Amino acid sequence: MLDQYNIDWFHEMNRALNDVLDDAAFEKRISDNVTRMEWLAAEILAHARQAHAGIDDHGLDSLLASDQSDAPQSLTPSWYANVA
Repeated sequence: MLDQYNIDWFHEMNRALNDVLDDAAFEKRISDNVTRMEWLAAEILAHARQAHAGIDDHGLDSLLASDQSDAPQSLTPSWYANVA
């Protein structure tokens, strides 16, 4: 479970729900948010695989087929259980 309020980019994503946008800005915002969620999904899956190498991705790998190498870190290490 993540406390979204304490994740700056997630807090901003939720705050921005009240923004009034034209169609082009709305489409860009949705595209950017989907990309951010893909980065987060890939990051969480990578961390899960560190602990459980054979974990089934239930099709997530194929959904995240794009290169994630340039993705920013979505969560700081303190969000993961392996940090004391």
